[in-house]
Amino acid sequence: MQVKNRSASVIGYSVPDLHVRRRFYPGEIKDISQEELAQLLYQAGGRELLTNYLQVNKKDLENLDIESQEQEYFYSEDQIKEIITTGSIEEFLDMLDFAPDGVIDLVKSYALSLPMTDLRKVEALEKKTGFNAIKALENIQDSAEAAEETAAPARKRRVDTTTSKYKVISDN
Repeated sequence: MQVKNRSASVIGYSVPDLHVRRRFYPGEIKDISQEELAQLLYQAGGRELLTNYLQVNKKDLENLDIESQEQEYFYSEDQIKEIITTGSIEEFLDMLDFAPDGVIDLVKSYALSLPMTDLRKVEALEKKTGFNAIKALENIQDSAEAAEETAAPARKRRVDTTTSKYKVISDN
């Protein structure tokens, strides 16, 4: 079964009975056996990982006896970006209301990287999650400007080396 980390953070789990430790980076896809995923469901937080942060296709979820997920569970990154940039406000609100936590993480991340330009969507995101994309963008810009100001100035010569009486003497 293909399992994808659909969140914006690193996800990890272990299944001690199978001597397995997994780490998924954002967007990473791994082939995982059905037995391992079934065992993961018995681990603390395993069901939460599979339903909110990792993405498995619908048929495989049914094979694991995981109740049917909302359509937002199955959205690809491209679909999420499209809803953020060109989707209707209603589609965006439905995504915020029904998507798993991993999708919401991606929405927050894309709100900064795309960036999100519809102020109604920015306000809806803040109301639903407390994440203020405008303030986050301002903080990123302020940090970049502060780093630029504190960078060491480039060294500049005060004396023209071609006319200086202290020239490098060559042994040739």
